[in-house]
Amino acid sequence: MCIVTQALPEETMAGTGKDSDQAKRFSSKKCHECFAYIPLEATICPSCGKKVGEIDKNGIAVKPTNWIAYAIAALAWGGFIFYLFLLGWAEPIKDFLPHLLDWVKEAGIYLWLLVTGIVDWFIESWASLLEWLVNGWKDFMSDIS
Repeated sequence: MCIVTQALPEETMAGTGKDSDQAKRFSSKKCHECFAYIPLEATICPSCGKKVGEIDKNGIAVKPTNWIAYAIAALAWGGFIFYLFLLGWAEPIKDFLPHLLDWVKEAGIYLWLLVTGIVDWFIESWASLLEWLVNGWKDFMSDIS
């Protein structure tokens, strides 16, 4: 088990690059998946087998971006859209999109009106409560004197 060293004072780290800064601050990094301590140079965690990246400011290895998964997802969506065009659903979708956008705009307006109405009701409720408390306090003070 490797132990993380304490951070050096900021004065001694001034003017150093990011990589040398991290190397000075930590003697190992933690896996982002299983939190096992691994060497700074490691690219794959020996405990869980996950890919690990550079070390962050807390000593934990950054999870590398899985670009292959993003490319596969984009290809899958492209294939799905192409399939819709092959089925002849392109025209109904093109006809439906303007109506969908109008509905989204109207829903947004109604949502905005709902939120502002709730906020207005909340403010008015608090104002009437505070007014009731102040008037009650004034009546109470006039009864005492």
